[in-house]
Amino acid sequence: MQPRLSLLLLICLLSFRQYTCAQKNYNQIIRETWQSLPDNAATADSIGNALLLEFADNPAIPDSIIAKTWFLLGQSSMYQSKRNLALSYYQKVLQSPFVSVSPAIADACLNNMAIIYERQTKYSEAIEAYKKSLAISEQQGDSSMIVMTWLNIGMLNYAMGARNTSAGILDKTLNYSLRHRDTLSAADSYLNMANVFYPDNVTLAEQCYNNSLQFYKSVSHIRGQATVLVNLARLESDRANYSRSGVLLKEVLSLAGSDNMDGILATAFRILAKNEIDADGNLTLAREYLDRARQLSVEAERKDHLKDIFEVELLLEMKRGDYSSYKKVLENYIKYQAEQSAENARIINAEFQAIHEVKKMAEKNSRLEEGILKKNRQLLLSLLALLGAILAVAIIALQYRKLRQASTAMFRMNVEIANSFPGISPALQVMEPDTTRTDSDSEPEGERALTNLYNAILNRLETEKLYLDPSLGLQDFCQKMNRNQRYVSRAISDIGKTNFPNLINRFRVNEARRLLTSGANLTTSEIVEKTGFGSRAAFHRNFKAATGFSPIEYQSMAQNTPENLPEF
Repeated sequence: MQPRLSLLLLICLLSFRQYTCAQKNYNQIIRETWQSLPDNAATADSIGNALLLEFADNPAIPDSIIAKTWFLLGQSSMYQSKRNLALSYYQKVLQSPFVSVSPAIADACLNNMAIIYERQTKYSEAIEAYKKSLAISEQQGDSSMIVMTWLNIGMLNYAMGARNTSAGILDKTLNYSLRHRDTLSAADSYLNMANVFYPDNVTLAEQCYNNSLQFYKSVSHIRGQATVLVNLARLESDRANYSRSGVLLKEVLSLAGSDNMDGILATAFRILAKNEIDADGNLTLAREYLDRARQLSVEAERKDHLKDIFEVELLLEMKRGDYSSYKKVLENYIKYQAEQSAENARIINAEFQAIHEVKKMAEKNSRLEEGILKKNRQLLLSLLALLGAILAVAIIALQYRKLRQASTAMFRMNVEIANSFPGISPALQVMEPDTTRTDSDSEPEGERALTNLYNAILNRLETEKLYLDPSLGLQDFCQKMNRNQRYVSRAISDIGKTNFPNLINRFRVNEARRLLTSGANLTTSEIVEKTGFGSRAAFHRNFKAATGFSPIEYQSMAQNTPENLPEF
């Protein structure tokens, strides 16, 4: 009987290796498909559905792979304007056990759901989704996401007509941003408050716009400055102060012309055209402005701008007294609205068809799963009858072996991570910070420049161990590097795919890994003090999430895992 048991264990071990390899391939397929979005949304949709069909034949596929596939399908559906279908996939992800160990994917689902609800004018549902996202951001200590989410909630209340509630939320958001010295978020708060106050309280709105403009200028945020100036120009136009409006719009053209902001430029040219019309100015120039606004709107794929352009164009033809031209513009306007309605109808029809197909596929998968379960039960009964106690012992032994191998592999992976930077970036030359720069200096553009900056950030954190300071914040770090806060944040976000607090916690966890394997037998309190974490709770939570072990379990693995232990 002993040779049979050994053979069974060998077969099971080979099957486990094959399963692990397949799991890695699934992760790679999902990752590469996700990276092809949004350009290849239809292809991504086909790949995701094909994966689900394949998973139906393999009940051993882990929850993480299935949840990632659902998220991929949600993204591809949203990019194809199949909003209800996207919502159903995001709901599936949120119901998966995987979200308990990956709050980031839950946060992404909730934010996308809120965006979809907002576009469907389901503002209450959007607010509820943002509040759930807010809870995750607060748990992660992500102040920038906290501010952004509160801004969205405030503006949704404004869209619902709850102006006072919206103003109160935005005021609290502003105070939060100022306390945390988050200049960019404070500028965003002032801008949104101005939009809430206008046009009922023009004086207060103008004050908020000017405050927002000053904050944007202090961090050299070009897009923010251009956005505020367009709003101020609109305000001056409504006051019939066309000269002042024109001065502001020329400043917008100067700012936006060098930063690829076609949507903002289109709005600026539309206001310039309306100013010429309302002020009995140069109607030929007004026509040129409108033509430029339409061109920019098309290039920016902002069809929503065309409605406003058509309305100003109708005013222009009325001013000129050219009835035939007015009639032609009106016909084009009606045609545009009909095309938009037809496109919306087409999208809705396609979405319902997609939902129907998904339902049919789900029913097919259900039938396949029932057949697989039935066959598995029959096979299990046969195996139990043939092998009995021997099979039970083999299964127990295999499970123990798998658990031991998995724990050892996870521990070795953590040891390897501890000996490297806790961040991933392309193998480019590290660009050390220029100590002669100031926040007002222009920063280099492009992915290579951001990658160099990100590598410099990692190098600075590791060599000087700045993360050991529990009070280290983004603003203090940027001052130490003598770099612009917005570009540092952008490099961490675009290249590191994370935010500053999470990056710092990675370094702190890495330091904890090294201390726990050093053989010094340090207490938890000592490790918390030596790694820069603010509390025992924060240390335990971040360490468990990053390594898969509690600190005590990790220390035990270090003491009981010899360096020459064979790999499996």
